[in-house]
Amino acid sequence: MPQTSTLQETNLLAEIFSAPVVADELSRMWREKRPAIQNIAREIVARDPRNIVFFGSGGSSSALYSGYWAGLHYLKLPVHYLLAPDIVSAQPATLDERSIAIGASYSGKTVDTIAAKRWIAGRGTPQFAITRYADAELAKGAAWSVTYESIALYTSPAYLTMMLVAEIARARGEWSKELEEFESALEQLPALLKGIGESSRQMAERLAPELDSGKLVVLSGGSAYTLGYMMAYDMFGEFLKEYCAYIHYGEFRHGPLEIVRPGEPTMLFLIGNDASRPFAEAGIHFGSSNGAKTVVFDGRELAPGAHPMFDALVLYQSQLWLLYYMACRRGVDLNNYKYMHVVPYAAGDTYF
Repeated sequence: MPQTSTLQETNLLAEIFSAPVVADELSRMWREKRPAIQNIAREIVARDPRNIVFFGSGGSSSALYSGYWAGLHYLKLPVHYLLAPDIVSAQPATLDERSIAIGASYSGKTVDTIAAKRWIAGRGTPQFAITRYADAELAKGAAWSVTYESIALYTSPAYLTMMLVAEIARARGEWSKELEEFESALEQLPALLKGIGESSRQMAERLAPELDSGKLVVLSGGSAYTLGYMMAYDMFGEFLKEYCAYIHYGEFRHGPLEIVRPGEPTMLFLIGNDASRPFAEAGIHFGSSNGAKTVVFDGRELAPGAHPMFDALVLYQSQLWLLYYMACRRGVDLNNYKYMHVVPYAAGDTYF
C-alpha cells in the first residue's frame, strides 16, 4: 500500500525550504564561484564605470540588497538599488554605457526583471546576470553571468554580490583593514551558518505560536531591511496566503506608531548586529510598553560576533523554519499555489 507523506514531511521537501542546504551551498560557492567573481570584478573595474545599479524582482531583488548595502558601505563608486518595475517606469538617466547593471532571477525569466533587462540593454549598459541555470533568459546577451545551481535562491545572490563588492574594492585600489576583515568573515560565513542551524530552528519553533493570531506587521532595517520585506510579502503572503504588512523599523515612529493599542498589532522584529539596532530596540520598547505583542528574532542571540553585514543571512535560516512551523500549524502545503505559477497575472504573460 503506498505511503502518504505527512504535511510536515511534504513541507520539509518544499522548494522554498532551503534551510538544510544553505551553509553547504555557500561553502561551495566560495570554492567554485569565487574565481569567476574575481575575474568579473576586474573586468568591471577595467571599464571604469561611473555607477553600479542592482535590479530585480521579488525574492531575488531582496537578496541583491545585501550586495548593494555592502557596496554602499565599502565602495567609493556610487551604487543604486532599484526594483525592476521602477527601472521600466522611471527610465533612469543614470543608466547608460558608463554604468554596470547587476540583476538576479531564480527562474531566469521573471517578467518584470526581463522587461527591465531589455530596457537596460537598450541603453547600452553592460549587465551581470546571476541566475540558477545558465540557459536563463536574463543571462542571454549579458556581458557576464554566474549560476548558482541551487534552491538557495536568497542566500546565493546575496553572498555572490557581497563577494563581488569585496573584489571590486580590491581591483579599484580601495582595499583596507576593514575590507580584509569583511573578506575573512565572508569565507567563514558558511561555517557560522552551519553552527547556528539548530539554534535557528529552535528559535523559530519557540516563537511561531506567538504569530498564530492578530494583525501581523514585520519590521526590519539596516542590512536585514529587505529580509523583512521579503518575509512579509514573498513568504507570508505567497506561501501562507495571509495578509501581512511591512514597515522599516526606522520609520515606525513617523506615523505608524498610532496603530499600537493593547493586544495589537503583533510586531515581528528582525534585528541583528549592525548599527541600525537602536532603531529596532526603540520600536520594541515602544510597542511592548503600549500593549502591542512584540516577537523578536535576534541575530545577536544566534551569532553574537557575526559581521554586521550578515544580519540578513544570519537570520534567514530562522525565517525559513518560521515559515515551515507557521505553515504546518495552519495546515498549509508550501508547494500549493492558487495563482502564482498557475494563472497569468497580466494579459500577455508567458511566464507566471
